[in-house]
Amino acid sequence: MRFSTSLLPISFAALIPSVSAGFHLFLRYQNLCDVECNKKSGVCWPKHFVEWRVGAVPSSQYGCDAFRDDRNFPHVLPQFGQEFSWNGYNHPGICGTASVDFWVTNNGENLEVWIHGANPGQKVATCYKQHGDRIDCGRDSCYTTQVNDVWVCAETDLCR
Repeated sequence: MRFSTSLLPISFAALIPSVSAGFHLFLRYQNLCDVECNKKSGVCWPKHFVEWRVGAVPSSQYGCDAFRDDRNFPHVLPQFGQEFSWNGYNHPGICGTASVDFWVTNNGENLEVWIHGANPGQKVATCYKQHGDRIDCGRDSCYTTQVNDVWVCAETDLCR
């Protein structure tokens, strides 16, 4: 009995960041396809392309439906996602804010979110790196969605 009681505070402590989070940040990878057809022969085939986007999903909407929704991921990255850096990245806004800037702190474990161009600076969230950070939302013959580089953002009034 003593063993289970001593684990109880640890279990609750592990849940706190998720429960109090306002939103999550992701790097989304999608392998998409369109169908092209030869007009003369009528033969069709899938044409694949890869797209990387950065997005924010309110914690209340956390799940694959929100991860697939382009409204949560408004900008396509100009480069491959593996080369993406959060540090200094400007995002168009989260849950109705003006555009925001991300700044990596604490040796890559934290991400601060600041209103872009605010004078004086206005920090609106602190995000925490989640390890084991890939969520696969399924595959079919022509479509794959994964979110990577997951950050849980707490200490914020955004998205509540």
